[in-house]
Amino acid sequence: MKQIFVFIGCILLWVWNPARAQETGVEGIFPEVDGYDIAFDYPVYQPGNLWDYINGGADAYLSYDFIDLHIAGYSRGEGHPVKVELYRHATPVHAFGIYSQERYPDFHFVEVGAEGYQEGGILNFVAARFYVKIISHDDDPETEKFILELAGKVADNIDPEPSLPVALSLFPSENRLPRTETFVARNFMGHEFLSGVFAVQYEEGDDRFTLFLLEKEQPGECREVLEAYYRFTKTEFLEGEYHMMNDPYNGLVGLRLDGNRIWGVTGLDSEEQIRETLGLVCIAGTP
Repeated sequence: MKQIFVFIGCILLWVWNPARAQETGVEGIFPEVDGYDIAFDYPVYQPGNLWDYINGGADAYLSYDFIDLHIAGYSRGEGHPVKVELYRHATPVHAFGIYSQERYPDFHFVEVGAEGYQEGGILNFVAARFYVKIISHDDDPETEKFILELAGKVADNIDPEPSLPVALSLFPSENRLPRTETFVARNFMGHEFLSGVFAVQYEEGDDRFTLFLLEKEQPGECREVLEAYYRFTKTEFLEGEYHMMNDPYNGLVGLRLDGNRIWGVTGLDSEEQIRETLGLVCIAGTP
């Protein structure tokens, strides 16, 4: 029995020991900065205990294949510490996905990582598999400048040449609204069968609409998605390239089957507009 308690105690120590940042190779991402002390006296959070740190926000992070969270604090003198949070996810796409859920197009964007923004004493960016948050309770110009410089060093340590997911380059650039790209891991438009979806907003004249893309490993998986959508709308499955869904929650949704991809559009009122728009998207999306 004593051996069991010792074993359990070792597990708990492994989960909560701040030194695990060194063991997992993450410590090297935190740069040393002249004049600042760096502290790693924070636990390493994992899926099982992320609620202890961000409480109600944990579920969203877990849906994007969150792996762990490493934190370091930078302090100088009596000022408030600057905290750096490294949220590591399974893939760069998932890291971008959770980042895209928390950024808005009207934020002040900065050239850090693949994409990032700064609002006062907060700077968030995405690079490779990491969603990074740098936070300070001080929002004076000197602190904001330090945060931006620190973010650049952290980003370079993660990936000197970061990029957004390649799938976003498949979307056409004409009429595309900047900073509206998202990746939705689950339940796009509220549907379980629409998962792993890239989406971008567009505006043409008075029309504002959303183009979206699902990519599957096999074309047969795309057919299964279409069949699920037909079942949801309680209509008979129709063979063909274009599919029009009268979605009771999202209005008219147009889909186009393109091999192992499904392109979709929502926000347009006519089938003619949908066919024209999806035709252009698929041309732009040809590898």
